[in-house]
Amino acid sequence: MKNNNLLKITIDFFMTFFLIFSLMYSFTGKNIHKSIGILFFISVIFHIFINKNNLKTTFKKKYKFSKKFCDIINFLILIMTVIITISGIILSFHNNKNIAPNFFYLFRIIHIMATHFMLFFIIIHILFYYKNIIRLLKNIRKAN
Repeated sequence: MKNNNLLKITIDFFMTFFLIFSLMYSFTGKNIHKSIGILFFISVIFHIFINKNNLKTTFKKKYKFSKKFCDIINFLILIMTVIITISGIILSFHNNKNIAPNFFYLFRIIHIMATHFMLFFIIIHILFYYKNIIRLLKNIRKAN
């Protein structure tokens, strides 16, 4: 249990770290932004895998509105992450001049808007799960 909690907090920390630094495009530059974006996507996949027990129970029981709402927010975060990743991959091909300028600007707007929506949904996600995060931190502290 201790190792699982530590792994969850570690993945959450790295996911937050990658998200914050991926938002600093003017500071990091294009290549680092791409690398951090890939690492963020990978950390989201790990986060989903580590919390798969929550996913297993999503469709098995009837839940309160708050649980259903939280599941919808989680799904929207996943959708935004996929949109950001796909649009980021398409934007990375712009250097090859394979993309028409109007198409490039469309995907740039999609990439930026999806990022804003994802940040909004992540804030709601954290507000719903802050008690769980605090409990995990307390359990790790007690174990040490």
